[in-house]
Amino acid sequence: MRYIRVRSGLGVDYMVSQGVLMNDPDWPQEDLVEWLKGALVSSPESIFLLQAYDGEEIKGFVVALAPEKREHTFVLQAWMKAEDPQAKLIADMCFYKLCLWTDSLGRRFVRAETNRSVEAFYRKWNFVEKSRIIEFELPENIEERLISGQHGTLVGKAPEEVKEPDNPPEGLSKPPVEEGV
Repeated sequence: MRYIRVRSGLGVDYMVSQGVLMNDPDWPQEDLVEWLKGALVSSPESIFLLQAYDGEEIKGFVVALAPEKREHTFVLQAWMKAEDPQAKLIADMCFYKLCLWTDSLGRRFVRAETNRSVEAFYRKWNFVEKSRIIEFELPENIEERLISGQHGTLVGKAPEEVKEPDNPPEGLSKPPVEEGV
């Protein structure tokens, strides 16, 4: 098994020709390929693309990046040919090489996002949950809603209006009203 750190767009093209670059529902393959090729040219030190080969066949790969001014690297994609008898060894070697790259940058952590089960990451390499990624989809008419003052209805029904008491409790004064807030 050979492990090759890819540093040019030719390696990305080869992944596409082998059909191993995964389709991400949030990132169309052609956009990912374009971005990856550009990043390998513009900031090669911040991209880690490692491929595992047996002969001419790619048996696994990992794509990671090193965000600026952070203590971590971030795995964008990782894949191993599951039916290969050496799949576990390939996964381990790719992860170890990723860790060595992370360390060479002076980083302390490897982070990853997955649409699959995280239990394998927990079990195999002792990943821990650091945070959760949440998502809000902007409505198509976001600009109109903001301009018209409908921002309270961006995600559905606006909360019931809270009425200030006319007479605040003794010892407290009513806060001044700020215009335009």
